[in-house]
Amino acid sequence: MILCDAGILLCLVDRTQPQHRAYKSEILRLTTLLVTTWSCLTEAMYLALHRGGWQMQKQLRQFLLDKLLIVYDIQESDYSRLLVLMEKYRDRPLIQLPRKFKEPPSGSLTMIAFQNQKSVGG
Repeated sequence: MILCDAGILLCLVDRTQPQHRAYKSEILRLTTLLVTTWSCLTEAMYLALHRGGWQMQKQLRQFLLDKLLIVYDIQESDYSRLLVLMEKYRDRPLIQLPRKFKEPPSGSLTMIAFQNQKSVGG
């Protein structure tokens, strides 16, 4: 599972982004599901519309239709944990990322990472 914020999603479909080729080739090489949240997907769709119009949005939509990207549905029971994590890590990057992935993920993705870490025994 690869957690994707809006920046990564946009980079996958926007050829003008400096890391487009690196991100896309890495994602294709790993052959694993991409996971995001509705807030990240909404932001990516907004940015795609303004960067490349409907055609770029269609590329993002295709990730969903091809089941390469799944959207984690944040439940009401997740709210308190999400807000605690956002406050705890408000002044620093939330997860240490490899150098090629420079932007920290959103609070909602951090919550998914923590939940996944617990379920895997981390």
